[in-house]
Order: sequence, then structure tokens, then C-alpha cells
Amino acid sequence: MYVYNNWDFNVAGAIFEQLSGESIYTAFAREIAKPLGMRSFTGTYTTITDDTDISTLEVDGFYQYERDKSQFPAYHFRMSAYDMALYGQLYENNGVWNGQRILSEEWIAQSTTSYSVTNRYMDFGYGLLWNVINANAERPTKAFFHTGVGIHMLGVYPASDFVFVHRVATEGDYDFTQQSLYQIIGKVFAARK
Repeated sequence: MYVYNNWDFNVAGAIFEQLSGESIYTAFAREIAKPLGMRSFTGTYTTITDDTDISTLEVDGFYQYERDKSQFPAYHFRMSAYDMALYGQLYENNGVWNGQRILSEEWIAQSTTSYSVTNRYMDFGYGLLWNVINANAERPTKAFFHTGVGIHMLGVYPASDFVFVHRVATEGDYDFTQQSLYQIIGKVFAARK
């Protein structure tokens, strides 16, 4: 049985910050956002408490501690759909942007390889921080995606040369459901045929 949690993201972030000596948001802004030409992400960040109204924050990311669950914070990235699409396109380009290597080919391959089965009926798995749609008889190549809150999505479909982004304003009231996301994905792919 597969059960998702954010522990891998949180520990990876903590290890990165301990080894590099800098905030993951600052490093992402310099190493990823700036070379890709992201319009919104600049690397600003804060730490929130249980009382913080996140809808009022004007930062690109925030640390959220839940000390009763983990010593490591969650690293929330707040990205526009445009900036998310650029990040997806970087993976679509196998880590290269405008002729410059941003992410290693080895990391792209390793992080998008399925190491566990999350849905054996649909042949989905989980890689290193990515959900993986495995290649099979019906799908000759793999695809991969991230979701957030079950309704945000960044999907990379290399065989179709396609990056899909879906965002919902979840920092306030919303009534969009995961089922609604599935319907949108189905309609997008039906329209591409």
C-alpha cells in the first residue's frame, strides 16, 4: 500500500539548506528562476505560524513547522502558472535551457524513474519527488507530474512535447475538487487529438 506524505520533500530541503548554508528559496531563485526567466518568483520567503493568514503573504515561499509531526519544516513554494510551466519545460528539455545545462541529465532520469507503485491498475509510480506515469503497451513513453492539495498540477508529457499546468487560488475559499481536475485533464487531452 502506498501512502503519500511530504517527509521526503521536507528532509531533502533540510539537507540542502544544511549543506549549502542558504535558503532553498534563495538558491532556487538564483539557480532556476533567474536562468529560466521566471516572471514572479524572486526567492522571498518567511516562516509562518498557526496564526498566519497565508492569503496576505507577499512572498514566494514559506517554511511551515508542525513540530508535533516532524522536526523538519514544509517548504511551500508559491509559483504562478507561468513560472510553473517554465519549470516543467526545463524537465521537458531534459535539464537544458537556452543551450545552458541547468539540471543534470542524470538527475532528470533518476528523479522521473518510478521506484514504487502507487496505482497498479493505471501503472503509476513514484520517483524522486515526482509522480510517474510509467511506459507500457498503451503508452510507449513515461510522463511525470506533481500535484498540490490534489488540485494544483504540473505535468510533463515528453512524448507529446507538452507541459500542463493547473492552478487554483487555494489560499482563500474554493470549491474546486480533485475530480474537477481529472475532468480538465481529460478535456485537454481530448482536445489535443
